[in-house]
Amino acid sequence: MNYVRTFVPEALSPNGFDYTVLADFERCFIIGARIPAGHRRGDRHVHSVDQIFFVVSGSLSLEVAGEEHAVRAGGVVFLPAGTPHSSWNETSEDEWHIDIMTPAPRRGQAFSRPIAHGVNGNVDSPGYVAGGPITRSREPLPGFSLFDLVDKSVGSLHAAVRLAEVQPGAEGPSWHVHDFDQFYFVLEGALTVEIAHEHHVARPMSLVSLPAGTPHRNWNADGDLERHLAILVPEPDPASTAVEDRLHGLDERPRMPVPVRHRQHR
Repeated sequence: MNYVRTFVPEALSPNGFDYTVLADFERCFIIGARIPAGHRRGDRHVHSVDQIFFVVSGSLSLEVAGEEHAVRAGGVVFLPAGTPHSSWNETSEDEWHIDIMTPAPRRGQAFSRPIAHGVNGNVDSPGYVAGGPITRSREPLPGFSLFDLVDKSVGSLHAAVRLAEVQPGAEGPSWHVHDFDQFYFVLEGALTVEIAHEHHVARPMSLVSLPAGTPHRNWNADGDLERHLAILVPEPDPASTAVEDRLHGLDERPRMPVPVRHRQHR
């Protein structure tokens, strides 16, 4: 399996909205997308699945259920399935974002459909829009801080997204596994990751995929702060996160990952 993929916005079309698939799993679909400078308002539409996106660079304008928002770099958006929305980029700078669709859309079926302006759908929640960086944080390990971006508290029942900051020399938990799929998207610095028998250094714009049951650990061996998104699909029950302790103390080569069903890229 290819555990690390790099998002290269410059490889996308400069003439309109374009994207590349970074992960296509049974429980989620993750893309890297770009809205070029001056891009006009796109077609208004709804999705059949939940959508979460994090703005990596630039700024976009977003209309959600009749309300307009400006979402700049560091901002995050959660749109429950069925929420009408449209987006555009009226600035002079290209916008890049990571887009998470969950549960994964069914193969062969359209997961979006157009909806007229003025029609605001029939959803229980209008979603959640945070136009800039989030300040809720905690430090589960020395030098390792987490900021909660999207989780069940804002209505996201299928995935959680956190921003992690790892100080130079700091590390996450030792060898461990999860019973959920996990992804890291590196925003700044370099994250050293060991996944089963493989060693990787993930740099900015890299997505690290960790299927459920895959032994892994990570740390910051660089001299600068490292920041990455941690995407959990689905969000674990806090009472069940003891799975992280199963492999603590493992110093030799870790066991091979448990086989998982992985969908081919579209």
